Amino acid sequence: MDPSVQPPKLMFDEEKVKQTIHKNQATSYGLTLVIGLPLPADICSRVHLIQRQLEVLTLGCFFWYDAEHLHATLVAPLRGRYREHPVLQQAELPADLNGFAADLADFFAKRQPFSLELGGVNITPDGMVTVNVACETDLRRQLAASLRRHPALDLPKHEGGLRVVIGHWNSIRSSASDEAGTRLEQVLLQLTDIPIGRMTVQQVWLVHYANRTLDRIVGRIPLTLGQANSLTAERLLRELGIAVMEPPG
Repeated sequence: MDPSVQPPKLMFDEEKVKQTIHKNQATSYGLTLVIGLPLPADICSRVHLIQRQLEVLTLGCFFWYDAEHLHATLVAPLRGRYREHPVLQQAELPADLNGFAADLADFFAKRQPFSLELGGVNITPDGMVTVNVACETDLRRQLAASLRRHPALDLPKHEGGLRVVIGHWNSIRSSASDEAGTRLEQVLLQLTDIPIGRMTVQQVWLVHYANRTLDRIVGRIPLTLGQANSLTAERLLRELGIAVMEPPG
């Protein structure tokens, strides 16, 4: 490392870190469309090495995602409903469920596989450890625009680029010890532009999850790019494990 380059300070927002910890530990039910679960084995291996490199500096201050849970979120049609139960209900989905299923199937059938380049590690002010993702297509924006036809769904939370969350700060302290914090900052500077891998995306998962880290999944359905996807309202409810109930009143 160039000694003239000063490592960045870890500027944690302690309140946002607490919110991240709570949201990731709490039970919540939602729908999301993701790439991964898991990512390719070579990328998962490199991510694991980075996790270990950061872990030895902080000794338990991070919660790390397991390889099988690593993913990049395209769009979350229904963001987490924070409750212990019940699972998502049919009444929470678009009234035209057949139309919603057909739109999803048709959207991915008309898009061809594309490549992603993963590289560079950051820690955000809310304590998330993220890997940057460079994408060759504006699929995320197109998908968000398509889903706007169904007003029961949540609007996209942000239009930023793709990322893979590999862990989050899991301590109520806003920073590590001075010595560990300095070493962590130096390692992060080295990881800012580190290449992690390239992958071809051929499939996206529609996931009904029970928590934000996706280590508790109620049900999921694969959607293949460039091929016909047979998705009906009945299959969507059955395979996602969504409770079939009539709307109140």
